[in-house]
Amino acid sequence: TIRPQPQGLPVMDDHVWNVYVRGYGVSDNFHDLFTTLCGYVGVEAVFHRLKIKDPDKLIGLSFVKLEKGWVVFDPFKGGYFLNKMGGWATIEEIKNKNWRMEKIGSAEIADSFYKPFLEVLPDTESIDPGRANIQSPINRLKWQIGKWFAGMTSSVE
Repeated sequence: TIRPQPQGLPVMDDHVWNVYVRGYGVSDNFHDLFTTLCGYVGVEAVFHRLKIKDPDKLIGLSFVKLEKGWVVFDPFKGGYFLNKMGGWATIEEIKNKNWRMEKIGSAEIADSFYKPFLEVLPDTESIDPGRANIQSPINRLKWQIGKWFAGMTSSVE
């Protein structure tokens, strides 16, 4: 686990492994680490920043693909969503108002905090796991070889 960025220290936009070793990070670092660890165990995951009409309101949420569909987590604030039967709530269930929020540990989050963001969840077809799933060495190698064969690059990125 990592902790929130201590006051007064510079924000370090760094590789996810360095965030883990350092032991702290900002919101995006929590999501990046969470989705990368999901990828390491073979589960597709990605994080997106969601905006609502108020331009100052922005939140990151992590999406994890399970057999039943994409489910939603907030590793930074410690929130996650269950359906009314007690299982992980999929994006479709959340869009159909079949959700309740749960919290990890002593996290203090009001349901109302998430409501406007859950109204703008992405469609499942538009979710691209992308970056989090190429962070493991073998997946990164496969991705790089694919780019070489496609003629998209001549060097290692």
